[in-house]
Amino acid sequence: MQMAAAEDTIKIGVVAAESGAFVSAGHTLPAGVGLAVKEINDAGGVKVGDKTYKVEMVKRDDRTDISTAIAATQELVRDEKVSAIFGSETHDFTLAMTKITQPAKVIQFAGNSTLAKILNPQSVAPALRITTSSSPSRRNSSAPARPPAAFSAC
Repeated sequence: MQMAAAEDTIKIGVVAAESGAFVSAGHTLPAGVGLAVKEINDAGGVKVGDKTYKVEMVKRDDRTDISTAIAATQELVRDEKVSAIFGSETHDFTLAMTKITQPAKVIQFAGNSTLAKILNPQSVAPALRITTSSSPSRRNSSAPARPPAAFSAC
């Protein structure tokens, strides 16, 4: 299987505890993102404007350590040039990560963090709309692949 060219790939970072005290929660995040990446790529990728991209997950183990989470986030933003990051499992880690992602204009998804310091009008504007033609009944279908997902700023 040939890998897509770098310019045809959107990198999505994951910072999660795959070891340490939060490992039980940490395994769910890369598993979920990995499943979404597979389904998106199997469906043809993500359409942005007139171009279609494959999605690549780049994950880092934060080892349930805030310093490791910060270093992992810096690496994903600076070296891997991710477009978005999923993570982390705790509010403190997420707050520390936003100090890196927000200035770099990297989208950060933080499903477990609902603190007002994180979710405020500035952090969620402009919104990102993701549309797909996916339906649960098609997952085990032999029907042709659905069209790629589409991203647009709201």
